Amino acid sequence: MSGFTGLILFKDNTLIKSNKIKFPEITNRFYPKLESACGESYCFYYYGNSRLYQAPLMHPGLSGIYGLEGVFLNVPLNELGEKIDLEREDLQPPAGFLNTLRKAHGTFSGFSYNKNLKELFLFTDQTASHQIFYYTRKDIFVFSSSIFMLCNLLRQINIKLTLNQPAAYMCLSIGFLLKDYTLVNEIKKLEAGKYLIVNEKNTIVKEYHNYYIPVIHNKINRDLLEELDTRFMKSINMEYQFDINKGFKHLATLSGGLDSRMNLMAAWKVVTKQLLHLHLTKGCSLMNSFQG
Repeated sequence: MSGFTGLILFKDNTLIKSNKIKFPEITNRFYPKLESACGESYCFYYYGNSRLYQAPLMHPGLSGIYGLEGVFLNVPLNELGEKIDLEREDLQPPAGFLNTLRKAHGTFSGFSYNKNLKELFLFTDQTASHQIFYYTRKDIFVFSSSIFMLCNLLRQINIKLTLNQPAAYMCLSIGFLLKDYTLVNEIKKLEAGKYLIVNEKNTIVKEYHNYYIPVIHNKINRDLLEELDTRFMKSINMEYQFDINKGFKHLATLSGGLDSRMNLMAAWKVVTKQLLHLHLTKGCSLMNSFQG
């Protein structure tokens, strides 16, 4: 997956100065390194799709550097940038930024590094569709959108990686990993709707969004169904309108599940008939496509 990779050294910075850590030129086989920003105690890189790339995604800030990437459907990137690029107190997120982040729809991630405080603010979207994996200890913090790249970087600095057995049993039993588990004991993932702030003394993870709000309705009625339908259609329209605004053609996957069928049916009904559907059969040995 495209995204950011970064490293911060809180004490000894010889690893960066001696170029002991080598960041690859390409990750996950086809995402090249498109941007970089390095200083005496930090390095940040962006890997992404060069065809869709719109530079720059990393910007010099008032007291450091910040980066935003992904698809924001309803909040302009410059508005997010202005609010993340603010002076902040120790272990506090940028003023007003979390309120804007709660309202943002899309698939995205970002960071803000304060060079004066030597402090990193890191976040992902409300569903963690842009995953962030990280490793932390007192003298170093490393993160990446690719767990494979993160493992590679940690091996370069002689950090032993071990199997997380509870996570392995989760994969075998329920088919996915709960909370911040990964298959590597030493690596954690940033959960949906959460942000992380790390400096030399602390690593703090907090929640900025939670879908599990108190239940207002205790039974299904017509008003509730109409409200759900309105919200669903609004989300579908927002999703496909982004393609239209960017001049992209619509490409969607069609599985046997209800989610993809509802998505495509609603889009075909209220947005556009020009839909390219992709579906896989026979263990991914055959791929079919057709125009809606």
